[in-house]
Amino acid sequence: MDVQNAFLHGISKLVSQVLFIHCQHWVQLVESRLFLICEGNDEAAICDLKHFLNTYFKIKDLGPLKYFLGVVVARSRSGITICQRKYTLDLLEEAGLLGAKPAKFPMEQTLKLNPMDGDLPRRPHLNAVLCLICYLKNAPGQGLLFPTHSSLKLMAYCDTDWAGC
Repeated sequence: MDVQNAFLHGISKLVSQVLFIHCQHWVQLVESRLFLICEGNDEAAICDLKHFLNTYFKIKDLGPLKYFLGVVVARSRSGITICQRKYTLDLLEEAGLLGAKPAKFPMEQTLKLNPMDGDLPRRPHLNAVLCLICYLKNAPGQGLLFPTHSSLKLMAYCDTDWAGC
């Protein structure tokens, strides 16, 4: 949706109030400049949200989301898939790494970056970024699937050497 004058009227506060109203439904909002993405599995809740926002702001519904900030959104019966394949390939091309060998790991496990390492630009930092970009080459089309019929559970894991930081 294109929301005009959203920031002037405090859309963040309004959106947080709306999310509490629709907390029993899966509704996700992402704020970016003057655009608001509203996706979910409950069409009635989305329609209510659009109507509510339209009472405070002049909005324009741009239809189903297909592409936004480098992310391709695809819908199917199995769910919603998001992927950054084009963005990843553009990044590889811009870095001149389309022909490079893919890396097996995002960076060396024992790598310790220091703000004082090397001359400007920091060569170890640049090498770490180039290694990360080569890692993306392994699966540029990898994406996320949000299944239609699933109890969405967000879990996070971290395997970091905190003592070595």
